[in-house]
Amino acid sequence: MVPTLVPLLVAVAILALVQQPGGRLLHSRPLRWVGRRSYAMYLWHFPLFGVAATLPAPARWPALAVAVLLTAAIAELSWRCVEEPFLRDRHTGVAAEPAEPAEPATPPALACRVQDFAEAIDPKIGEASPRGLG
Repeated sequence: MVPTLVPLLVAVAILALVQQPGGRLLHSRPLRWVGRRSYAMYLWHFPLFGVAATLPAPARWPALAVAVLLTAAIAELSWRCVEEPFLRDRHTGVAAEPAEPAEPATPPALACRVQDFAEAIDPKIGEASPRGLG
């Protein structure tokens, strides 16, 4: 019951802040900045904080501070280079070229793709296989 109660109370508090006539806290520039970049922050914080958490105790807190700054910086780059252009260009009405229908992923088709990949890495691999004889 308690784990469910805390998020509910936080949601009620946020709604109360939004509903207040003078409650402009959620419309402030810093919170709008965080809100626009929140998905990128969500994606990038985990690996950065994971690395920081593995460090020994004396270096952990400075590393966590660096992780916060790096998360914000990478989220900004992600917003400007990926999300914002996508959101801007999605309303242009230009349709992307339709993709070719994919082959069914049957075991022989998958084996051929693995063989093609291996030959792309090392062309000599094709010489020893039955496909390379013909």
